[in-house]
Amino acid sequence: LQAAWEPSRCFESGNTSVACVAMGRTGAIFWVVLVGGCGFTAALVFAILFWVLVIVVALLWALLWLLTWTFWILVELLIRLLLALFGFLLYVTKLLSFPDAPMTQVFFRLWRGETEDQDQGEEMRLDRHSADVEERPLSALSHQGVNVFTLHFSYLSELFLESIAQMVIQILVASLGAGWNFNALFSLVFSATMILFYLGRYVYWVVIRPCWAGISFRQSFIDMHLYYYHIPDEQDHDHLAALNTQDMGNSDDSQTELLPRSA
Repeated sequence: LQAAWEPSRCFESGNTSVACVAMGRTGAIFWVVLVGGCGFTAALVFAILFWVLVIVVALLWALLWLLTWTFWILVELLIRLLLALFGFLLYVTKLLSFPDAPMTQVFFRLWRGETEDQDQGEEMRLDRHSADVEERPLSALSHQGVNVFTLHFSYLSELFLESIAQMVIQILVASLGAGWNFNALFSLVFSATMILFYLGRYVYWVVIRPCWAGISFRQSFIDMHLYYYHIPDEQDHDHLAALNTQDMGNSDDSQTELLPRSA
């Protein structure tokens, strides 16, 4: 009772909060009332029942918190699963490679709380040499509104996980069941031709050309994208016009330097 009435005696520093003193003195008064009114045995029973009630309430509170936490985890998993299916739909339709598309913007905003390429500056162009292009990793490069890495990654995934698997299934179906008729042969030849075409393209640009031309893998990858997927626009005409004007100015200056000076 003395320790409950003066909790500061239980600590070496002697400093206790007002709430601790109030709770201790309230418990001491409550204990004296129980002992004086009901006797020591009844007070001890009430004290045991009180602590049992406290433990039960604490367990129920912990169980309620655990169930609530589990419920929100399941809700989060369901939302993430739906978003993953939505992102997979964008991936198989190649729309995920276009970060400026409204559906792609919605996906990135919901998936990670931001949009892809939120920079408000000039549009990135791989056919223009700039410090921003040199500093960015290959996965962050874009050209004319298209994410280069995402586009070619989807092509390679489709090549290895869909086209080759489809050709193997066609061979198995023709060998074990339907037989080798004209439709099966034509489908197999067409699939093999497309696989060899795209596979040869990437082997040349990614493996052979860097070793043969002595350039980096990054630059060869950028050149491949520009060779196949660059669309001429007004910026190209303006850039060519500026280069032609600069070349004409340089040629005029050189001709002026070659003319003999007058006396």
